[in-house]
Amino acid sequence: MNRFGWRSGVALAALLVAACSTGPDYRRPEVPLPARWQAPQTDTAPGLVDGAWWAGFGDPMLERLVDEAIESNKNLRLAAQRVQQYEARLRGSEAARYPSVGYGAAPSRERRSEERPNGLRPGRGPTLSNFELGGTVSWELDLWGRVRRSNEAALADLLGTQEARRGVMLTVVADVVSGYLQLLELDRRLVLARDKLALRRQALALVDERRKGGSSTRLEVERLRALAEEQAAELPAIEREIASAELALCALLGRAPGPIERGALDVLTLPGMPDGVPADVLTRRPDIAAAEQALVSANARIGVARSAYFPSLSLSAAIGLASDDLRWLFAETARTGSLAATLAGTLFDGGRTEAEVREAQALRAQAETTFLEVVQTALLEVEDALSARVRADQRSVAIDRRVKALEQLQALTDARVTGGQSGRLDLYAAELDLADARAQQAEGRRDRMLALVAIYKAMGGGWMSEQESHRGVGPATGQAHVVATPAAESVR
Repeated sequence: MNRFGWRSGVALAALLVAACSTGPDYRRPEVPLPARWQAPQTDTAPGLVDGAWWAGFGDPMLERLVDEAIESNKNLRLAAQRVQQYEARLRGSEAARYPSVGYGAAPSRERRSEERPNGLRPGRGPTLSNFELGGTVSWELDLWGRVRRSNEAALADLLGTQEARRGVMLTVVADVVSGYLQLLELDRRLVLARDKLALRRQALALVDERRKGGSSTRLEVERLRALAEEQAAELPAIEREIASAELALCALLGRAPGPIERGALDVLTLPGMPDGVPADVLTRRPDIAAAEQALVSANARIGVARSAYFPSLSLSAAIGLASDDLRWLFAETARTGSLAATLAGTLFDGGRTEAEVREAQALRAQAETTFLEVVQTALLEVEDALSARVRADQRSVAIDRRVKALEQLQALTDARVTGGQSGRLDLYAAELDLADARAQQAEGRRDRMLALVAIYKAMGGGWMSEQESHRGVGPATGQAHVVATPAAESVR
């Protein structure tokens, strides 16, 4: 092949590649957002949103459990594997931008019939040999942006999968922290239930002694016995809840069933409230980011569908060597070559292309509706979580006041018993009321912490660094961030 042919082919390719893309460029839909949250705010000082917020509870055991869940949770591992799948899919999509280069070798040997002399070359016998060696290059030019739009869609799919993985991690972390807090509250409830059972039995023993002395009746004894047995029946139920809570945490941690190492509810500190306004939710919530990437992908696929209206242009070239004699295969005269261009398009397809474009537009409309719905749901979840936190704070404050009052009542009753002004049954009653209030206090403290967990989860922020968000994805993960298109960049 002469130099003019090669230069002409390269020049033609460079000229035709500089073409515009079909289909609309992505624009984020208008999202009406309130300027501030409607739920009343607490007096708690705002905390840093960027970071491991669960460390604010001051429990190293909880931090270790969260780390273990991030490393070993099966759903999180599956989400990371999906990221790897879409990274490979993106690389495959981008490969369509480049030429395909191949090679081949074809040695053959053929014997022709001597009864058909016209098939034989003069001076040659009936046995013929042929040797061919060469390379090929083929390239479909992206005239109308079909490949470019396909790559935009593939990148958006990958980014959406990464956001989905962040969403799984956010859920796993929140579930681990919530399960841990519930487990600590159950531990506290079990301790108080055992204390109440001991008080019930002491009261029963006291009244039974009085019955023997004639100062109490059998009716009083049996009433207290029933109360003691009722209290005893609570212990297995609480222990069963503890076992179930431990199993649920083991499942989140990706470990075999077994005990969960843990601290105590009373020693936990309460992390600060995350700050932020409604507009921040758009950038923090992984489900919103994933829904928007799905919209970006659907928008790009409209261009892919529209490109079918236009013809495709493919270039192909081949260069090689051919000879009947292996000894002369690499001779100057054995060279072969070709250069070709193919222009192909559709004149009539029965409306198939138009139908595919309309389908792509409908899918884009659905993706936009889903995106707006996800945003609305996120705002409602944040409002609900903020409101729940305020109510939990109010309830906890009221319970704390009740506990203080009952502590004073118990101390006064103890003093009266010591002074002979009251009986021990009055002291047992005061101590039982105080144990009930302390159980409520533990429940209220747990609810305050759970409400805070719900706020962090609803706001989608303050739970991990960028480096932590890619843990466990594998060696290939992270490479997609160096690949970007204008459509995808507009939503990052």
